[in-house]
Amino acid sequence: MSNSSKLLSGRVVVTPYSDLTNSRHEFLGLSQAEPNLGTGSNGSILTISTNNQRVFSNSISITSVTTSNLVVSNNANLGNLSNIRIGGGNSGYVLSTDGAGNLTWQNSVVGAAGNNTQVQFNSNGSLGASSTFTFNNSTSTVQIDGNLVANTMQLGSGAYAWSKTFVHFATTLIDAEQILYRVSAANLSGAEFHIIATDNTLGARQSTKISTVLYNGQIQNNEYAGLYINGGVGSFLVQYDPGNLVTPPALELRVTPDNNSEIAYKMLITLFAE
Repeated sequence: MSNSSKLLSGRVVVTPYSDLTNSRHEFLGLSQAEPNLGTGSNGSILTISTNNQRVFSNSISITSVTTSNLVVSNNANLGNLSNIRIGGGNSGYVLSTDGAGNLTWQNSVVGAAGNNTQVQFNSNGSLGASSTFTFNNSTSTVQIDGNLVANTMQLGSGAYAWSKTFVHFATTLIDAEQILYRVSAANLSGAEFHIIATDNTLGARQSTKISTVLYNGQIQNNEYAGLYINGGVGSFLVQYDPGNLVTPPALELRVTPDNNSEIAYKMLITLFAE
């Protein structure tokens, strides 16, 4: 074996020690290190390029990875993936977090609270139900065994709509006649007004009920059940305004207060459809 030295540059094929023979002069010193690999930035990876060259890279493309534990210290950008498979869970389950980075499979269907026909509602963040609030699907019946609190209540809907009851508030400061409430007379057959007027300056209160019927621009109304504490507060009148080219016909509830004190009116109004 001749022992002549050679000056090499570029990449040199390296033969492992176990494959060396006396007939082959492929021994490379320097602890089998491959020379002239170039330089890479801190944290770069030595990989194979598309033209089968060994290069340093800050990012790599992996077709398939099988691992029992993958730890990512920062954000993992999965790119434009068409499908991600995560093992575990049952059909219909969702992946849930505890807020501390731990994921678990949870049943997406929350069990109903209460008994059959009981309406579900939010009860302090949990699903609640009550025997006093039910819906019978076979009879389309909602039952509330308690107080129903609403600003407006309508009986019927669509072609079966009949009446709508709601509350209305107003205040007067002068003793001249003025409108307390005005509503379009279109498709209106009548109205009921229950008015409680209070004059806190004089310490007086008045309750008045007025029934009104409307037909083809004609109106009839009747004031009944008038009650007074420390005298009356004002006089009420319901009249029909035929309107004009700009203003459509309307039904108006008017009042003429007895004085210039501030008078508050609380009204329960029911309108009846045509």
